[in-house]
Amino acid sequence: MNLRFLSAAFLFLLAASCTATDEAASCGASAGGRSEVVIGASRLADTRTSLDPDGHTTRWAAGDRIAVWARDDAGFALDAQTFALHTFKSEYGAANFSATIGPMPEGTYTYYAVYPLPAQHSGTEVSFTLPAVQSGTYDGAADIMVAAPTAGPALEQAPQEELTLAFRHLCHAVRIEIPSGRNRLGTPVKRLEIVFPTAVAGTLTFDAARPDSTPVLTDGTNTVAIDFPDEGLTDAAGAYAWIFIAPTDIEGEVAFRAYDSSGYQAAAVRTSVSKRFEAGHTTPIALTVPEARPLTWLDFTVATNNLGEELTQIRIEADEELFAVPFAAENAEALAVAADAEGRFRAAVYADAVPASTLGGRSLGIDYESENALLRGHTVALPADIADGGEANVPMNVPYLFEEDFSGVTGEYGSNDNKGLLDYDADDLKDYGVPGWSISRARVNKYALALRHYVAWSKDYYSCINSAPLSQIKPEKSVQILVTFNAASESDDIPCILGGYNTETKRYPGTGDGVEIYGSEVTILKNPIYAGYDKVTLDAPVYQFQIAATHTTCLRWKTSADLSGGPTGKYSNTYIDNIRVNIVK
Repeated sequence: MNLRFLSAAFLFLLAASCTATDEAASCGASAGGRSEVVIGASRLADTRTSLDPDGHTTRWAAGDRIAVWARDDAGFALDAQTFALHTFKSEYGAANFSATIGPMPEGTYTYYAVYPLPAQHSGTEVSFTLPAVQSGTYDGAADIMVAAPTAGPALEQAPQEELTLAFRHLCHAVRIEIPSGRNRLGTPVKRLEIVFPTAVAGTLTFDAARPDSTPVLTDGTNTVAIDFPDEGLTDAAGAYAWIFIAPTDIEGEVAFRAYDSSGYQAAAVRTSVSKRFEAGHTTPIALTVPEARPLTWLDFTVATNNLGEELTQIRIEADEELFAVPFAAENAEALAVAADAEGRFRAAVYADAVPASTLGGRSLGIDYESENALLRGHTVALPADIADGGEANVPMNVPYLFEEDFSGVTGEYGSNDNKGLLDYDADDLKDYGVPGWSISRARVNKYALALRHYVAWSKDYYSCINSAPLSQIKPEKSVQILVTFNAASESDDIPCILGGYNTETKRYPGTGDGVEIYGSEVTILKNPIYAGYDKVTLDAPVYQFQIAATHTTCLRWKTSADLSGGPTGKYSNTYIDNIRVNIVK
């Protein structure tokens, strides 16, 4: 039977804390001793333990929970049993914690306890996460405490408040304030990073049965960041920031980096430290925050947009760590930037690290992103004249969703010389600078692409080309697209071409009557222009068709004519170039 011990099974608990005897100091100052304290009246919301108005003493708070072990010669009767705060004692310096447990055999037990509840435990070995990012408030979740082993009878036999566990703090507290008039950043500090010369946060492991043993820190980091809620840390009287770190010897430089509400840095503050950061002690820090680091702004704006819908984000990339990243200690080679309220995509560069003289005329990689598309692998040029600490407009010419003018074709390839009935299978153009494309009874070079239609023995033989998939469309999207291209023919007797799409994964359709084409169709018939490859310019007739498309859609063009019973042994080439695709909204 389970019993809820509300009178006879209380644990009466005391908490040890730093006191006002700790000596005030600037960066790296020593802390004083520790003492048993009564934990006072007011408490901070959302904390496990809370801080008294004097800024030095701690107390239990509503919602606190502890883990308790009880061991005798036979083993554990309680194994990390959770006890929750039930009632406060006078002055809140002590409290009753209760739990629902099964009956304990009679006898004498040794009790162990830790606060807060451990992240992991094995027997009395416990592990806690001492976070690398803290809130700056006096957070009991990071204020790890351990109780001295205490002998006592089974709880159900104990008279009320007979069993008392005395806790002590296991971590070192650092209390930071900005004295009045010493915040030269000009705005509240929204984030503060403290970089120590040794690891101070991570996974802290120790044996609750041996509270005097040295805790072991693993997966450690030497940087602790404070992300301040609400406004941030100011230089107002009584405004403090707290962090909890593992007790350790600190020998070397400690650096402080402050960030404003936009995430940009003040100059770093560095100080040399040589001291033992003792468990249960506090080191007070009086911090002067320097002025903000100067920024050069690159304002990327849309000059032309051929995509067909507005950009939502760009990603820019340099060949070095160039860009200031909000709330980050280091610059980055690449940066994703969303549009602001004015439609600009703003990127900052720390002018004290990257002079404007090294920015002018530089070429950056850029990816363009919209609601439905992602266009990778483009470039944008920075203006030649950029001033340190100034704002430079960087015009962007947003490309089409898809375009091909065949100028990147290497060599010449084609099967359009075949006028007979054989070799209908399509060939891939990946080795000719047009990856993903396939053609059958067609020819391509750096000027254009030619489709040949052949008539023999009163039968039509067809030509077909497939584009690469429109992978620039996001996988989950389906959009309407407008396909525009120039076309011309070398004869007005036969040419007829259909434009549309297919979604075949394998783009080797062959040729002949079975070639399928879907969607809207465009017909080029009896074009009066006599053309060759180099005659299909932007001045040639323009043709369009509109279709629905996804990222698997491939554009397709196919010759089509019904000349059965007509000329024998006759053929004609139709030339296509300057293919441009945009989204239709």
